[in-house]
Amino acid sequence: MSNALENKTAVILGGTSGMGLAAAKRFLAEGAKVIITGRKQEKIDVARQELQGRVAIYQADIADYEATKSAIEQGVERFGKIDVFYQVAGMASMVPFEMADSAHYETMVTVDLVAPIVALLNARPHLNDGAAIILTTTTASTRPAAAATAYCAAKAGLDQFAKALALELAHRKIRVNVISPGPIDTPIFNELGIPQEQLAGFQQFLASIIPLGRLGRDDEIANAALFLASEQSSFVSGVTLQVDGGLNQSFHQMPG
Repeated sequence: MSNALENKTAVILGGTSGMGLAAAKRFLAEGAKVIITGRKQEKIDVARQELQGRVAIYQADIADYEATKSAIEQGVERFGKIDVFYQVAGMASMVPFEMADSAHYETMVTVDLVAPIVALLNARPHLNDGAAIILTTTTASTRPAAAATAYCAAKAGLDQFAKALALELAHRKIRVNVISPGPIDTPIFNELGIPQEQLAGFQQFLASIIPLGRLGRDDEIANAALFLASEQSSFVSGVTLQVDGGLNQSFHQMPG
């Protein structure tokens, strides 16, 4: 390892499984002190067993603004001000427009747009000059997907928020970037509301329309996060890094 984050303090919201947990492992290996939030106690327990090093884990749903604020404050008190703010936590729920109600849209916009912004507002007093902010969107924020109108809208809003924020915080040398994952083989597939007997077929279909021919891995997202968190990307701000196997360039391509 290169110790690219030696003695840096990193916050990962949604760091107890999948992409967030992979990033936590990578950041720790690169010398960071890591503050993690997670929603489910069972995942927190597993993460505690897997992670070794300077790590603090707190239970906080990103949509619970006060719990997330408290986690950030406790972590900063323990490890110092924030050098890397990485939001992974979010949700994906596929509901066709003709079946969706207002509660569906309110929930999706709250979790995937408002909550990351509020978390960042609560982290704002603790950000060091020169910090790196990384937000997570999705291929669906730039290419529409049927039955995902709420998801697309919320994530597209977060993408534009990040670009505007990059301009505002440039005077403090704070870089703001976005990771836009394609389909990644993580436990989130079990939370989409797709019947279990149809899930494998859905994953196979996704793999078939990705130019590289497979789903992504969570460690591949962690590699991208490390790049954006470290001095390796010192002149990169306001970008959306698509880590999607080429899907964003051929989203409407059908399998041959």
